[in-house]
Amino acid sequence: MSVAAAPAASLLTSAARPSLWREATRRFRRHRLAMVGFTVLLVMVAGVLAGPFVYRVPIDRTCSPGCSTVAASRSPSAWWPC
Repeated sequence: MSVAAAPAASLLTSAARPSLWREATRRFRRHRLAMVGFTVLLVMVAGVLAGPFVYRVPIDRTCSPGCSTVAASRSPSAWWPC
């Protein structure tokens, strides 16, 4: 009788235990600081992905106002606003 009861008991305990991923996700979601960090990370990634659609400036025009190229922004007069 104990031989037949042993496999049934082991099946019940393994089915009642959550998987490793489910347990890790549950612990992560309950940790408030981890969720804050994850939210900040998601906002940063969303900003990086949405940035080119919001601020449409060619990459060679990313110098100070009044400069025509990136090479012109390397001159010392472009460093200080007049």
